[in-house]
Amino acid sequence: MHIVDAHHHLWDRDRYAYPWLAKPVVSPVVGDTTPLCQNYLVADFLADTAGVELVKSVHLQAEIAPELAVEETRWLQGVADDPAAKGFPHGIVAFADLAAPDVEAVLEAHSAFPNMRGIRQILNRHADPAI
Repeated sequence: MHIVDAHHHLWDRDRYAYPWLAKPVVSPVVGDTTPLCQNYLVADFLADTAGVELVKSVHLQAEIAPELAVEETRWLQGVADDPAAKGFPHGIVAFADLAAPDVEAVLEAHSAFPNMRGIRQILNRHADPAI
């Protein structure tokens, strides 16, 4: 059976800041984030999905530092364009603060990348990552 993973994340903590991955957190909502506080690259994703007929995927923004949102899209497009990635991720859903004064410029910058498909802005996040 062909599978499309419609929601996954990649992150490269050696290159970019992901505030929620800065240190492990244990909370009743998300559990223990210790295993997540390491890089998770396309090679890891492909290895984890090797047992299924994964044909396409959509990367949803991984809560990178907001000022790096367009850079995350640029990076993901570069990942997808690398032959070793086999086109993964085929779709990119990026972050933009839809209330920001520069939102038009941010959306325009994201739309320059062919795998860009949409925007995700999480609105119900608690300031304390342990909650």
